[in-house]
Amino acid sequence: FSKTQFNNASYVDQCIKTTNKLLVLDKTTSKWYTVLKQKGDIMHAMHYVGFLAAVMTTISFLPQALRTIKTKETKDLSLWMYIFLNTGLALWLIYGIWLHSWPIILANAISLVFCLIILGMKMIYK
Repeated sequence: FSKTQFNNASYVDQCIKTTNKLLVLDKTTSKWYTVLKQKGDIMHAMHYVGFLAAVMTTISFLPQALRTIKTKETKDLSLWMYIFLNTGLALWLIYGIWLHSWPIILANAISLVFCLIILGMKMIYK
């Protein structure tokens, strides 16, 4: 069965909700079908995973940014890598805003700030 068939009342005679699945009776065949429910708790937990991933990847740029600010040494940093990275982060930020996804927005906004600092330092202190 497709999702639209389950949503169509003419196909469904009876539903039984359990803790993690939905049992649906098809009137035409008198067969029960099991459909997994999409639980709000699972989606909520997935947001925590997203935020944790955002924190970890964002923090990874902090040591390089602090070191670059402190030492003003940028000769070993690839200019093109930081140009591409900043462009990608800006695009991810736009994408996150478009989706209204806070993990994507926050991670990429903060990472973009750190990486723009590094790119700016690289361009100033060649």
